[in-house]
Amino acid sequence: MTFASPKKALDAKSRTPSQLKLLNNNFKGQKIREAITYLRLPALLSLRQQQVLSDTIEVWRHVSRCRHVTVTDLGATERPSAVEASGEAAPRCCGLRGPAWASGERPGRAESPAPAAANASAPNPTCQKEPCWDQNTKIVLQLANIDFFFSGLIGRSWAMMFAAAGFEVKLYDIVQQQITGALENIRKQMKELEESGFLKGALSAEQQLALISGCTDLKAAVEGATFIQECTPENLDLKKKIFGQLDLIVDDNVILSSSTSCLLPTKLFTGLKHVKQCIVAHPVNPPYFVPLVEIVPHPETDPSTIERTYALMKKMGQSPVKLNKEIEGFVLNRLQYAVISEAWRLVGEGVVSPTDLDLVMSDGLGMRYAFIGPLETMHLNAEGISNYCERYREGMKLVLNTFGPVPEYSGEVEKKVHQAMSEKIPVVPKHLDSRREWRDECLARLAKLKIQMKSD
Repeated sequence: MTFASPKKALDAKSRTPSQLKLLNNNFKGQKIREAITYLRLPALLSLRQQQVLSDTIEVWRHVSRCRHVTVTDLGATERPSAVEASGEAAPRCCGLRGPAWASGERPGRAESPAPAAANASAPNPTCQKEPCWDQNTKIVLQLANIDFFFSGLIGRSWAMMFAAAGFEVKLYDIVQQQITGALENIRKQMKELEESGFLKGALSAEQQLALISGCTDLKAAVEGATFIQECTPENLDLKKKIFGQLDLIVDDNVILSSSTSCLLPTKLFTGLKHVKQCIVAHPVNPPYFVPLVEIVPHPETDPSTIERTYALMKKMGQSPVKLNKEIEGFVLNRLQYAVISEAWRLVGEGVVSPTDLDLVMSDGLGMRYAFIGPLETMHLNAEGISNYCERYREGMKLVLNTFGPVPEYSGEVEKKVHQAMSEKIPVVPKHLDSRREWRDECLARLAKLKIQMKSD
């Protein structure tokens, strides 16, 4: 990856087409026009050339006084030259707070040498933005090596999401057969998604697949990585072992992230040398179709680790939420378990059948919760939150006081629920997989609808 030097200004007319390759087409309209105006190239760029600016627009909008930006082309057969933008007496870089990631070598493409760090300038002390991804104080948008441990369902999903955003991905597992199977599964899924029109990102399935590789050697897997996502089973000892091994070989810039859905960061990361770089990024199953990611810090996690992880999740099109402190179950599972708990009690007490209980959610609460949360629902169901509380607080407390103890999730109620669900969906791989595919297609269509509605 080439760093664009502020000392090597290029006249706009001297730029070759290879210097203006397409990276991504995530931004249109006003944002591209702003970028073109900033670079003073309005009459020289075709629509395709304008698109190269799209993935760095967030950088450019912030760096009105900075004059060095790096751009690359994921779809090109060769590594293109950097697009260099230089202005008069380029001032010190402000140290952008946002999506700038360090790159690793990409398969089949030569890496351009970076200039000496002596050309770098110190961050602008007046910048009030949050901690950022930067290298030698240059503002650089580069590709990241994203590593995943191991190559199971969640790891495969993460890999597909990062590849969709244009990041190089390396799957790690101790068994080569697992990696081979994961890569075959990813290829199959991506091809099906492309055929159905649900493939994420601007790159084709083949371009995304070219970004994903596998490795069974731990040191080789983490080499050049800037973000490592652990995806092992929910076993505390196993996860601690993995993070203990990683702690010995990573540098001070790599973020170590876990996909755990229930293990607290203090149980996972306490005692690690790189604890400040550790964080939980918990996805929702199936991650490819459900964008939420819970970002949960360890008490010693550096604020910059939180912000960099948040920016990375946003960059790849997810919907990250930041927890201010750790708590058992995080947020999503606490809400989910509250619903499951009362559902179990209602079925156990004979109030409603299992199938009708599910209908209450899928055709009732779930309809609006797909677009607005419970607090906004309260706000809209009255004249604001205060009015809702005034109207309904006593009724809510009356109902809540009738809730029973935490269920055991066993015995007769378990048998009753199991029978009802098995009659609807037999517990055999063929039927379960078919229903999961139907669920995923529904979620994909819903996700597409939500994106369309947000853009309207």
